[in-house]
Amino acid sequence: MKLVDKTQEHHLPEDLEERQPWYEKRARKIASQIFSRKGLTVVLGIALALLLSLFLSLSFLSSSRHINQSGISISDVYADRTLEVVDQAETDRKIEHVRQNVPLIYKDQLPINQSILKNIAKTVDELGDVMVDPRRPADQKKQVFENMLGTTPIAKATFTQLRSHPTNDAYWKSIYAHADQVAQSILKKGLNQLDYLDKREAIIREHIPQFTLSRQDSALVFLVLNQTLQPNLILDEEAMTKERDRAAALVDPVIRLFQEGEIIVEQGKPVTPVQLAALEQMGKAGAGNNWLAAIGVVVLCGVFTATLWGYLYSFRNGAYFRPSYVAMLFTLILITVLAFRFVRNYNDLPLYFFPLGALTLIVTIFTHHRIGILATSMVVFLLGLILKTDFTVLSVLFFGSLMGTYIVSRRINFNDRGHLMFAGVYVSLINALGIIAITFMDPAFDLMSQLAWKNLAITIGWGAVGGVLSGMLTIGALPFLETMFQLVSPYTLMELSNHDHPLLRRMQFEAPGTFHHSLMVSSLAEAASEAIGANALLTRVGCLYHDIGKMKRPLFFIENQAYFGSENPHDKLTPRLSKLVITAHPRDSLEMARHYRLPEIIQSFMTEHHGTLMAGYFYNKACQEEGVENVNKSHFRYAGPKPQTRETAVVMLADACESATRAMKNPTVQQIEERIDKIIAQRVEDGQFDNCPITFRDIALIRETFLRVLRGIQHNRIEYQQNIMRDLGRKVSGKPATPSDKEVNQIVSELKKAEHMGAQQAVAEEPEGPSCC
Repeated sequence: MKLVDKTQEHHLPEDLEERQPWYEKRARKIASQIFSRKGLTVVLGIALALLLSLFLSLSFLSSSRHINQSGISISDVYADRTLEVVDQAETDRKIEHVRQNVPLIYKDQLPINQSILKNIAKTVDELGDVMVDPRRPADQKKQVFENMLGTTPIAKATFTQLRSHPTNDAYWKSIYAHADQVAQSILKKGLNQLDYLDKREAIIREHIPQFTLSRQDSALVFLVLNQTLQPNLILDEEAMTKERDRAAALVDPVIRLFQEGEIIVEQGKPVTPVQLAALEQMGKAGAGNNWLAAIGVVVLCGVFTATLWGYLYSFRNGAYFRPSYVAMLFTLILITVLAFRFVRNYNDLPLYFFPLGALTLIVTIFTHHRIGILATSMVVFLLGLILKTDFTVLSVLFFGSLMGTYIVSRRINFNDRGHLMFAGVYVSLINALGIIAITFMDPAFDLMSQLAWKNLAITIGWGAVGGVLSGMLTIGALPFLETMFQLVSPYTLMELSNHDHPLLRRMQFEAPGTFHHSLMVSSLAEAASEAIGANALLTRVGCLYHDIGKMKRPLFFIENQAYFGSENPHDKLTPRLSKLVITAHPRDSLEMARHYRLPEIIQSFMTEHHGTLMAGYFYNKACQEEGVENVNKSHFRYAGPKPQTRETAVVMLADACESATRAMKNPTVQQIEERIDKIIAQRVEDGQFDNCPITFRDIALIRETFLRVLRGIQHNRIEYQQNIMRDLGRKVSGKPATPSDKEVNQIVSELKKAEHMGAQQAVAEEPEGPSCC
């Protein structure tokens, strides 16, 4: 006997929005845009930029005045931390002293010497030709002699002697030989510009052998060299400049150390450049607020946030551009910056101790290693550029964080949270190696100094502590962040995927057919998610729980009827009542998930895997019984929402394809392919994927994966009952009784009441944006 649905179908009351004034409609529209998923994400980005700007610009926005316009301190100023200030004036003097003491560098002497010797030979040769030639008159010889050797008294006296004692070629060859010998002796010792100008004649006379040459020959050799000799020690200005620059670059700056609490400048005294530099380092040098610096901080923080948010928006079609993820990033970045500023300003601990790796590890675990690396690198640049932190320290911390990211993304077993300590150990190792490398590169490091090695060991120890602390902070922070931002880590997903979870244990006994269906769908959806680059682990866990609501009324679903061998209770219901029972299971799943406190991102699989699809079987049945014109399609649709993520879209397709192929008797590969194509086409045409970032390329990969997996499943097909018996390892005694008419009526009444209350609540509530998860 069929139960007749005598009650009227529920209709929503008239939309009150039509009666609202235009300004209220406009305000509602703006509010809905602001509080939508993207709107909240943008607002959080703006808030992050403003808060970062505020915290990082505090040192530039001090209204106190410490120096008047005359450069006199108007108050005593004490160091708020240990300050290292460069004494630029003393450093410049030290550099200039080093530059001036660089040894002189001369050009190559060989080409210069060759040129001088050739000039001597040419002079003697030309002079000998003139003096030996009998055809030249005496006046012409005198003129040539004076032009070549000068008109000094010694030159005139030498010419007079030569004229009274004629010479021949052998004589002039002898003069050239002596002049060449003296010149080479002088050039070998070297002749610089200063000696050439001041001591040339004395040097030449000193090298002429007085006892082996006659007075006339000595005078002639002297005259020739005095006219032809040149300096051969010529400074190489370019090489000297380079050597001086190199020497200057090796000069360590002169550091003035101000200990914490030490007075920097006394009231009423002039402020020296060193004291001014110390005040500038503390942000107390300006006479009031440094608004230009503050504006620069705001611009830098804005660029930082825009870059990070823009990458989130484009990465994987905006999968992480959601309020929950950006709120988590927002909080972690602020905490990291504030903690670093505190450690830097108010703590004597070395900065190598700072656990920067915790930021990278946490972001990588919740999102992706690329986002973790980008966020950490941007924070490092902010800390270096705005807080003027030594980039050497930041570089060591950053490379340690990169190692942590690699370990988490490639080597960590998500079955055990304790494995995160291994990531911390690897961070410590890279920190230690970075510290050793940088220390060895420092020219001031003394290999033979015990104190230097002791300081190195202490620094390495602090770096190792920072790495281990990064792992410990990550382990401790994960549960709080999951609860605070409604996120789920891979560790939680692995715990939820355990079949010993209370919900899954219940489903194995109360709805074994649904449990096996969930297992099959999870295998199918996990393979497809891996193919398209989605979160395969999340997809698998979401599949395991997507139909837990069927446990409330397991015998109304065909997979459980086949297992228990019970009658189909839908034979006693009208199509409309059957639709009411079937479409209630997402809502029942949601209620059960909230009772067991499952993460919201898992709950989305329960409500989105059917989207707003139509219960086609009962709709067609209603059309046959009542006529097509009397049946409204919208009354046979699921409540939705449509899939919001690629993972829930994959589950929608996997759920339908698994059920459809399971219902087929010994299908061929072609039949399976046709059924999958039909299911995909129906959901695309119905607009079920309009709200999720899935692409046609993704759908094509999903289709190919489904075909591959389902071919394997259908090849060795087993019965539900046999499979469940093997999974449970036990036999279930007896069969549950088919629901009576009274029980069916009671179930239908409860569902109608729940649906009616849900519709009223939907009308009364303000429209909200999509779930943040």
